[in-house]
Amino acid sequence: MPFVFTKLPNDLIYVVLKSGKAVDFTNFYFKYISNQEMGLRWQVVFSLKIDKRACVRNKNKRIVKECVRMALVNARTNKNLDLLIVIKKRIDLLDFKTIKTEIGQGINKLNYL
Repeated sequence: MPFVFTKLPNDLIYVVLKSGKAVDFTNFYFKYISNQEMGLRWQVVFSLKIDKRACVRNKNKRIVKECVRMALVNARTNKNLDLLIVIKKRIDLLDFKTIKTEIGQGINKLNYL
């Protein structure tokens, strides 16, 4: 069976936030728990506290999702995890390369946990 990356269901976001383990970085942090499903399920959270405008939040989510997708393809992870990526700061001020390297480091760190 091929390894797939799927979206984390909305009802599990609260569970991951409350009971997940955290890996902290400067612009975001990962919360994760193991799951019984096949593969990695992930979601990006961008709070209203960071920016009130929906268009900015959606643009930044698309940027982060693309970086995560590229990092997951390169990492070839084989863990069954529910992963939540929570953005802490305004990332629209950063360039794509910086975001990509930070998220890549985070995904690689998850592979070794």
